[in-house]
Amino acid sequence: MQGRLEVVENTIYKIEDVIITKPFEVKDLIINGSISVFVNGLVEPLEFDVHIYPQYPFKTHDSETIKFFNEEFVWSSII
Repeated sequence: MQGRLEVVENTIYKIEDVIITKPFEVKDLIINGSISVFVNGLVEPLEFDVHIYPQYPFKTHDSETIKFFNEEFVWSSII
């Protein structure tokens, strides 16, 4: 599992405008951590808690195995 954790961290480090804000760790086979995504036009970055399940990158029971959570983020469309 440590190898998967390293792959996740190394991959995120390569993504432009994304930083790790809470180090990723493995708990009960699930990789958990937090990231900030900097978006042009936004003053504050978008913050997400990330959960990566052991089956990733495959779906399980029609459910995604990587999830991004932000309780404060509300998506709105601009017309």
